[in-house]
Amino acid sequence: MTKLADAAIVKTVAKEVANATDAAAKTGTKLTPEEIAKVKAKVTAETTLKTQQEMLQTPKLMPAIVGEKLAKILMFLLAVSAFPSACFSSFIAANSFKTTLPKVNPFISVGIGAAVSILLAVTALAGEAIIVFNIIGASFGPILGAMLVEYLINGRKWSGPRAGFNPAGWVAWALGFVVGILPILHEKVSAQFPDMPAAPVAAFLVGAAVYFALAKLGMQSPLVPLSGPLAEATKDSLPQ
Repeated sequence: MTKLADAAIVKTVAKEVANATDAAAKTGTKLTPEEIAKVKAKVTAETTLKTQQEMLQTPKLMPAIVGEKLAKILMFLLAVSAFPSACFSSFIAANSFKTTLPKVNPFISVGIGAAVSILLAVTALAGEAIIVFNIIGASFGPILGAMLVEYLINGRKWSGPRAGFNPAGWVAWALGFVVGILPILHEKVSAQFPDMPAAPVAAFLVGAAVYFALAKLGMQSPLVPLSGPLAEATKDSLPQ
């Protein structure tokens, strides 16, 4: 960790030891050297763990590396540079919503997505790096599993896009996603949820297995006929 983080830990430990000493004095007792050592060890361990978790967040990590003043400038530049990718991602997401849910007003579907994004930003949850990457793994694991199965059951060829709402894909994704976020639920919600090891891999396997089963039951939506340059470019990879 950085010198700034170490200084913060030392300051917190000293404060907690002083509080414990004052609390003992109010009861007419005095902490022994052994009791003070126990307080220091406990507070040091708790503060170190908390600091390590906070250091994974960009707003806390950057000032620790480059200092407060330069960090403010870099954070502003980072926000400006994020605009193109954020706008492009929003455009792709909006098109995906419109394609997948053609009967739902795009203003509603995209509006809900924008509201969730704003909520994640203002609550700083988007800065929780570990949770964010766990959710990304839980989301993409079952998608990749379903894509692999789609490729294999079509003679190792790309089958092409499927029209509208594909039940097999959505169910496979949903079940795989639930498996993928079990570690987050175990840590943040309740220990009653099992702590799934290698959760993204498990999500991948669940997504693949569920998609295979549902595909065999005929729960895939029809393929979208391709035309123009895209059809010409992919004619050798599409099933005949």
